[in-house]
Amino acid sequence: MKRICLCLLVIVNIFCCSCSLNRQESNIDPSVSNDASQNLANDSIVISTAPVETCLTNTYTIEQLQSYFGPYCTISENSWAGVVSDLGVYNFKNVHATFPHSCLRQYADEKGEYYFVYSIYKVAEGGYYYVFWGGYRKESNVDINSWMLESKACLMLYVTELKSLDDFSSIEVGKSTATDVINIDSAGSFDFGMGRGTPSWHVLNDGSILEILYTLNDDFFKTHKRDDMIVKSIEIVDRSTTRCYLAYVDPDDLPKT
Repeated sequence: MKRICLCLLVIVNIFCCSCSLNRQESNIDPSVSNDASQNLANDSIVISTAPVETCLTNTYTIEQLQSYFGPYCTISENSWAGVVSDLGVYNFKNVHATFPHSCLRQYADEKGEYYFVYSIYKVAEGGYYYVFWGGYRKESNVDINSWMLESKACLMLYVTELKSLDDFSSIEVGKSTATDVINIDSAGSFDFGMGRGTPSWHVLNDGSILEILYTLNDDFFKTHKRDDMIVKSIEIVDRSTTRCYLAYVDPDDLPKT
């Protein structure tokens, strides 16, 4: 039974985060407005184009945000750790009730085929907290409002600064763990649905993407922690080969150092 539950959690994470989900597709361009405070007025989703600091009307502590979403970046990891038992907390409307979407953004992939949506929150300790809502295909027929209102968060990242490749110089293949990596870059995002090994992706301060692959030091079906994930490889990769959502965030929406 435990193995079945863990497999289902992996499937949930893939379902929520996949950039090609059919139900997330729409050919309706969301309304664009600088009045982001009305994002859910009459169940109408408003994408803001105003400067990020203008949009961010509230400030939250990282403790407030992580006590709600969980300390980890994915639904699967928070569920495995037992820190979030009610997946309803990730629903778009439920999130809005606690943390209003005052800065909701839309961005496109490199080919302009998919749109992705994310919310930004200002953190009292510095930096921004990003909640990603997945994506939908531009050339399709699902209403953006209906999709967003029923969406669940698929990734949560706290970013204070982008790291350089030199910052990862202490990471050793075959020895270092995912915990060691995240201690260097807390903004690294994991994808537990990749068949070729769980990767983490890190947007560097020169705009490149660092991909780190891991192997598990025990049975796959065991409930793992980041200390169980051993670094297998480290390399710079092309953005199009990853599901690194942070790579598509507008540079103007990233913390300034």
